[in-house]
Amino acid sequence: MAKYVVAQRLGRRTFLAAIGAAAAAPVLAACQSAPPSTPQVVERVVTQVVEKPVDRVVTQVVEKQVTQVVEKQVTQIVEKQVDKVITYSVWSIYPPEAATMGAGKGVKGKSAVMWGLKYDPHAETYERLAKDFNEITGANITVSPQPWPIETKVIAAMAAGTAPDTGCIMGKVLLPLVMRNAVLDLGPYYKDMGVSTLPNKDFYQDSIQCYTYSGKIYGVPTETGTVGWVVNVPVDQVEKVGLKDTYPPTSGKLGFDSYEQMWELAKALQVEEAGKVKKWGLSSKGWDVCTITGLMHDQGVNFWDNENKKFQFSTDAGIKAFQLHAETPVKMGIETELDQNHVDAALAGKVALAKGNGTPWVEGNKLGYKYELAVSPPSAAGKFPKYGGEGGWGFVGLSQGKNRDVTAEFLKYMLTKRGQHVWAQIYGGKQIAFIPLKDDYSYYVNPDNAIVAKKFKDLPVLENTIYYGEGFGYISELEKHVNTTSSDIRSKKLNSEQAAKQVQERMEASYKQFQADVEKMKS
Repeated sequence: MAKYVVAQRLGRRTFLAAIGAAAAAPVLAACQSAPPSTPQVVERVVTQVVEKPVDRVVTQVVEKQVTQVVEKQVTQIVEKQVDKVITYSVWSIYPPEAATMGAGKGVKGKSAVMWGLKYDPHAETYERLAKDFNEITGANITVSPQPWPIETKVIAAMAAGTAPDTGCIMGKVLLPLVMRNAVLDLGPYYKDMGVSTLPNKDFYQDSIQCYTYSGKIYGVPTETGTVGWVVNVPVDQVEKVGLKDTYPPTSGKLGFDSYEQMWELAKALQVEEAGKVKKWGLSSKGWDVCTITGLMHDQGVNFWDNENKKFQFSTDAGIKAFQLHAETPVKMGIETELDQNHVDAALAGKVALAKGNGTPWVEGNKLGYKYELAVSPPSAAGKFPKYGGEGGWGFVGLSQGKNRDVTAEFLKYMLTKRGQHVWAQIYGGKQIAFIPLKDDYSYYVNPDNAIVAKKFKDLPVLENTIYYGEGFGYISELEKHVNTTSSDIRSKKLNSEQAAKQVQERMEASYKQFQADVEKMKS
């Protein structure tokens, strides 16, 4: 039985800041070994170290029960308040024959190449997937991690005739490959596996939408990108100022009732000395586009009207979005334009509340911060908010790949609970896009992470998150214009009305260029 060791690697915040990608909801932790020889029996060995102020207790739990019983016991173990998990190895709870339609038929002895992100948590996950798939089918998928951005390297490899067979690529950057017919339509695979491509059926909507272009599905999602729904709250500071029972999450509520309530807490946590701000109350900088499009969605207006081919930033909904996101907190004196995103600013001790990305909760624990998560507020009090999301990572088939049959079997494997379960162990266990695993906690080994996942599981955050959409052009342009314009508000160069107009005009210009690119591709 293979054993995996929990180790600290390159910080996720550092990586995300470098590539400019958005983190998904809080990353949580687990790893898994190869499957057992028989599906009826599951063996699980967990070694845990519990650290206390005066002593050190090492416990080892060995279980061997039928699958149904072990699943229940795993949940019980996960709920224990253990400070640190040192090593673990877990047999798969999903039987080999459930993995693919053709499990081992037709691909035994055949090879394929998988590309993915050259980043430790990703690379380790690809290896686990390949190992599990190879053992089930007798195929030989080899993993070749690539530096960011992967999509441009795929285009270059196509020109050189060296394109891989399959790859892990974010849905939001897939458009250039779709325009070049570089990725396979996976509709037949979904049909074979009985998996729906409709939003919020088998996959949460932003995750499936980011791989959908012109009604066709080009990828198997593994993550949902609900950046924008989370507020990182420094609970130790909240307790220090005597507000433990007043604001979430220490009050017992999971989310803020309104932006006004969140701003009140930010003001209370702001630190000033000699008339100068030493620590700002709030920062939302860095993933502005998810928040702006989400706030518009929360008001019932999509930033892009695909039917009429027009942007809707210069509307009351767009203006209000910029007011809530940036202008009002700047006018209140609790937020300013910083030279780093809110994740890095929070972990550098420059801001109290960090809104948008859950990474401060993850990385902060390692640095001595005591962040907990709260749900960000709605655009108007009295309702549960809707959000904007950017989808996430998933797997595609490359049209120039030389081993189409192995690719097909692997992508079908990723359309099963088993394949998704192996992926879900990334970062040690993480809530993913595949709805059938929503109530499955067997891939969470870190107790704290599992507790957080269960805490928010009944809130419709993922169901209420919509993807950017399609037809408006390049997402990179949308992100660039919304992010820079939000910074212009924080720098007091623009007000919200001017900001909405600026994004509207810049996106209209970008759309014209996009249309020209499409026509050029056709010719």
